[in-house]
Amino acid sequence: MPYNASFFAANSFHWPTLIARSGHDISQIADPDQDRLTDLRQRYPDPTILSTIYQLTHATVAAPEYWNTSTPPEPTNPVFSPQHTFQLKYPSAKGMLLTMNQGLYDDSLSEPVNWILVGLGDGSARKAENPTDPDLEQRPYGALPFPILSTQAGLHGRDF
Repeated sequence: MPYNASFFAANSFHWPTLIARSGHDISQIADPDQDRLTDLRQRYPDPTILSTIYQLTHATVAAPEYWNTSTPPEPTNPVFSPQHTFQLKYPSAKGMLLTMNQGLYDDSLSEPVNWILVGLGDGSARKAENPTDPDLEQRPYGALPFPILSTQAGLHGRDF
């Protein structure tokens, strides 16, 4: 049975946990939204589990081969493993982080918008208008089907 969305979501939303446990200050990336923090504590009572407003691409926890197959791999398949930024083939075209408190995700806006802020693999950032990906319905067997998060070819792919 393949991993469910919680595997990808946990890695995508809770990566600051690992950084904090390594002794680094995460105050600049910590999630300031009290409602989301309350929800996090209901799901994970352990106060060392942290979240952030910056969602990490799912391509960082599954090899590029995972994003190209038409059949789900088994959970023990080595494609489910940490990936590294040196594997990026198109750093200036691959989104690595999405901001989760602006654009599409900002509930306080009076008019809905269709953009997100994206941090790219080369360290730059951009505002992505109308993020779409026509291949999302064909993959990725457990990852959240959203552009930038689930990119065809993973770190070998491109979002822009």
